[in-house]
Amino acid sequence: MSLLLILGTAACGYRFTAGAGRLPGGGNRLCIPQAENLTTDVYASANLTTALRRRAADAGLDVALEAPAIMNARVVSIRAIPRGVAVSGGRFRAREQEVVVRVELVLRSPSEDDLELKLSDRESYLSAPDIRGTEANRQLALERVWERMAAEGIERISRGF
Repeated sequence: MSLLLILGTAACGYRFTAGAGRLPGGGNRLCIPQAENLTTDVYASANLTTALRRRAADAGLDVALEAPAIMNARVVSIRAIPRGVAVSGGRFRAREQEVVVRVELVLRSPSEDDLELKLSDRESYLSAPDIRGTEANRQLALERVWERMAAEGIERISRGF
C-alpha cells in the first residue's frame, strides 16, 4: 500500500490541460459578445453565447470583455422537422422530430481579414404525449447542438478556417 502512495506522489509531472489556445495572427484573447438572434426562440442567443465562451475557455483562449479579436455570432434559424409519423387512435402525430439549427460566426481581428463560418447541425428528439415533455426533449436536443456547434466553431476559428 505504501508503494502505491509513493508512486502516486512521485508522479512524473504530466498534466492534461488545454494549454494556451491561439487565434489566427497569434493572439489568444477573444471577446465573444451576446449572439444576435434571428429566431423566435428567446433563449437561443444566450445558449449559443454561453456554449461559445465555455468552449473558447476550454480551448485555452482568454475570453475577455474587451479584446482585439471579436467573435460575433448570429443564430439564423431553428426548425423542427417531423421524422417519423405514427397512427394513434386514427390520428397522425410525429413520434420523432429533428431540430435543425443554422449559425453564422464572424471573427474580426485587427491583424487578419475577417473569417466567416456558416455552421449547420441537427439533432433528433422524441415527441412526448404532452407539449411540456416534447418541449423538454427539444431543449435537450438544442443543448447538444449548441455544444457541438460551439466546439466546431472554436476549433475551426483557432485553425484559421
